[in-house]
Amino acid sequence: KVAIRMRPLGPGGDQCVGRAWRASSELNSIVEIPSGRSVQNPSTHRRRRDSGESEYIYDKVFGEDTNTCEIYNEVVGDIVESVTKEGVNGTIFTYGQTSSGKTFTMQGCDSPDSSIGIIHLAAKDIFQSIREDKNDGANSECSVRVSYVEIYNEELRDLLNENSRRSSTSLIIREDKRG
Repeated sequence: KVAIRMRPLGPGGDQCVGRAWRASSELNSIVEIPSGRSVQNPSTHRRRRDSGESEYIYDKVFGEDTNTCEIYNEVVGDIVESVTKEGVNGTIFTYGQTSSGKTFTMQGCDSPDSSIGIIHLAAKDIFQSIREDKNDGANSECSVRVSYVEIYNEELRDLLNENSRRSSTSLIIREDKRG
């Protein structure tokens, strides 16, 4: 699934001059509004072919007011459930330009009134599932392995390894014989 989270503008109004985007959770789309046009209500607006607007449709679009728990429940919860119930690998991939909200979505913030991150929510559910299995009398062994990596400027860094985070060295990306 491909999901988009539109983050609110920062206090400085950090949008590109002459370019605005509108998210429509109802239509699972984002629409680029050409310079000089007013931003209409995305839930009632339908793109006109001659309007000069560019529309992009995704599996799920979350607007500026969506909290991380809603995103987790809609997109990530099923992945975590398949990890805990079926034993398959799960991957959550975030992508976006600098300051687009990737770290906030994945890690959340330290202040108690802000959103908790997807990593915390997933870890809570994984260990809750293990606890429930033990309480049900399941006699099994469980192993949890986690990777948290960043690709930045074509370098792959292990964010769980303090040495990798502080140094300019990166992980080696290996290719198989097919390239």
